[in-house]
Amino acid sequence: QQAAAETVTNGDFIGICTGVGGPLSSVLNRVLCPMAHPSLSVKVPAGQLSRDDVLVCRETLSLLGSARHFPLFGPWNDVLLKLFSKAFCAACSSEAYSCQREPIEVQEEALRQLSLASVGGALFQGPLRNALLPCLDEASEAATCVGAVDCVIRCQDGRLVGESSESIAIGKRLQKLGLQERAEQRVALVLGGGIVGRSALAALRNLKFGRTLHANSTVPDELPTFAITVDRSDHDLLGINLSHNNGNMLKIEQITGGLFLEWNQQQHPRDSVRPGDCIVAVNGVAGSASRLVEQLSKNQVHEILLVRGEIIDLSDPLDDLAVLTSLPTLDVIILADLPSNGCSGMAGCSWIPPTLVRVRPLVVETAWPPREVKMTPSSSTSLLEAARQAGCDVVEGSEVRFEHACACAKLLTRADTLQAGIAKVFQREMEGLPNAPMFL
Repeated sequence: QQAAAETVTNGDFIGICTGVGGPLSSVLNRVLCPMAHPSLSVKVPAGQLSRDDVLVCRETLSLLGSARHFPLFGPWNDVLLKLFSKAFCAACSSEAYSCQREPIEVQEEALRQLSLASVGGALFQGPLRNALLPCLDEASEAATCVGAVDCVIRCQDGRLVGESSESIAIGKRLQKLGLQERAEQRVALVLGGGIVGRSALAALRNLKFGRTLHANSTVPDELPTFAITVDRSDHDLLGINLSHNNGNMLKIEQITGGLFLEWNQQQHPRDSVRPGDCIVAVNGVAGSASRLVEQLSKNQVHEILLVRGEIIDLSDPLDDLAVLTSLPTLDVIILADLPSNGCSGMAGCSWIPPTLVRVRPLVVETAWPPREVKMTPSSSTSLLEAARQAGCDVVEGSEVRFEHACACAKLLTRADTLQAGIAKVFQREMEGLPNAPMFL
């Protein structure tokens, strides 16, 4: 204090003791805490603690209070993020939590905020859902299948764990309607792609549906990929067994050694290649399995893009919706990310209206705000309206998003007490809209 008073004439200061008497100063200081990296090969000065040492000491002294702030990251004009922000802020007002919508779309800034001791996790919308997955310490099975995270929990030891709360929400809604019963005998159809489509597919997989069909639009779904680099300049073996009956991809059936095993031994487990993963591009070349094989045969450095096998195996892809005519039953149709022309660009889309009438499936809308999903090029009735006219039960997009908000709130706070506050906001926001559901 005396030294500071003599040298600091204006403003605040931080005093840190060093040497053998300094550890307690580091442990108690929450603003500027010097520490040694645990993997340093040089001799650490006496009294210098590593990050792990500091955390252990703070935990022993009960200095690690629960992180109570949960930001919401994404584009500032994202309508769904605005709705979630209203719901979270209202629900947290009576609890010991705080939340704030942040217009952050840069990966580095999101990770910086997640590193703060006051932050216990965050909800994500927009491109960050894809970008953050490779940066996390751990991801749930659902998040790995989806290839994206929309909820990140920061553990007490600083680890970042990713989850797909959207997948949890879709599954929860289907469970409430009893579709987990005899799930192995049920058939589902997901119309559309994107993160929502893969979240729906992951939810159906988790419920153990017997068959899940997936029809995407004419625009190919941009599956999340990861990249590896192997150098075959010295004619080394790649060390993989491939199957060629996977459309435009090459499926890795087995890793036998060679360059792929060498890559795996040098990388973090999350970046390693596993049996079941599919090669989708080599050196920028894609489009056919034969072209991929041609590239892999060259003795040079290879830049290889792959898709996780869990993502590929989520569904039975449909090239033509005419297959609907052969289905004796269809339990649920889930509407995912679709282009502006809805389903009208899909082959066989004319079979959607008669299928609604014949088997009357549950129809689940996932989008908010509401949208009009066109069934065929000539149809004037939206898919949801046609489903209601056919006597199908319909789950509104607002119902799915309510489950989404509740799932994320529970993951972040580990509390069941926020649902009523979230419901009140959703009820108020949906008031006066056609087919508005009850949340309370």
